Amino acid sequence: MEKKYIQLIHKDLDGLLTSAEKQELDNALKTDPKLRKLYVDLHHMSDQLNQISQLEPPPTLKQKILESIDFNRYRAKEIRPGLLTRLAQSYAEPRFRLAYGLAAGLILGFLSSLLLLPGLITQPPLQIKDLYGTIGIHESDLNVLKEFSVAKNSFEGTFKVKSYLNIVGCDISFNTFTTTEIQLEYDQDLLVFRGMTTLESEKTDLNTTPNRITLSISHPGNFLIIFEKLTTSVFPLTVKINQEGENIFMQTMTE
Repeated sequence: MEKKYIQLIHKDLDGLLTSAEKQELDNALKTDPKLRKLYVDLHHMSDQLNQISQLEPPPTLKQKILESIDFNRYRAKEIRPGLLTRLAQSYAEPRFRLAYGLAAGLILGFLSSLLLLPGLITQPPLQIKDLYGTIGIHESDLNVLKEFSVAKNSFEGTFKVKSYLNIVGCDISFNTFTTTEIQLEYDQDLLVFRGMTTLESEKTDLNTTPNRITLSISHPGNFLIIFEKLTTSVFPLTVKINQEGENIFMQTMTE
């Protein structure tokens, strides 16, 4: 895969391709499957990022980070991490570089604009705007509020609702090869949708309304939906699973 074609893909994402460059890129995509996969993945990631509103970091963020970092806390541990921990570790390396990068204002990383995970700032009260783009949560910090499994038709999945301070994460893993629609309905007075990331899924189409998240899938995968909690309540949360326009499962989680 030639470097110049990767550069052309980035120019295409930025809308800067000339006609000649576009023709050259199109010809390369027709003959190089690896380049074509990279092109599709980057465009998919760009679409996901464009759905997330940018947040301005507060002027005190740099000082808070410098005062709260405990570098010993981020040493590698010989344990099998859970989903949120693996997500954090994926974008926390190298940790020292991350800390100073954050302090310098380089807050947004590869998928950090999709996540709002607490950890580096420990001075209460924690605010979503202070945590935007920071990484460092431990599995022991998480409180599993609800968990259930589903096995219907050709769909198998596990749903976990986890909470840490004012962060709520809906951890959903699934196994299916049939086009399936997963809907998560929530109370917009209790929760605010902040982002989603896919860790083990080829493609997931995301649609949002003020009180519903809809995901269309056709391959096994694992994704995480992040909310900000506005009050002490999280529930009710309703999970619906549809295949071929028919509802095959529905469960409402309550306190």
